[in-house]
Amino acid sequence: MNYLSSVLAKHVASLKELDFPHEIQMQINEESLNKLSNLFEKENASELLIECDDLIKPILQDEFKAELKNQQLFVSKQNFPRIINFFKGLFSQNIKSKERIKIIFSGISVYIIENSIIFKGPYSKLLFLQN
Repeated sequence: MNYLSSVLAKHVASLKELDFPHEIQMQINEESLNKLSNLFEKENASELLIECDDLIKPILQDEFKAELKNQQLFVSKQNFPRIINFFKGLFSQNIKSKERIKIIFSGISVYIIENSIIFKGPYSKLLFLQN
């Protein structure tokens, strides 16, 4: 049993060194939205790409002051706080989006679905979210 445990620990360490794809799921709340905001800042992205259903695309385009290109929304860095404030407003009013929203930046994808926020990307970029 100790042997198996040590082999597993070595494999996990190797995967971390290789910066394997990682996923973290959280309840959408003030804390997880602050982590999303911190991730925007940490990655220093100049623009975000948002994919969403056509039903809510015009609402998000207006709310985020986004530019529509090839059926995707592009949000400039100066409007990142609008995204966080929008979802904080929904959360504070206990409104859950039934539509899937995907935010892409710096090799990271963030999915917002109902009451969950899912971060997907390289382990090294998502490590600080686990604190």
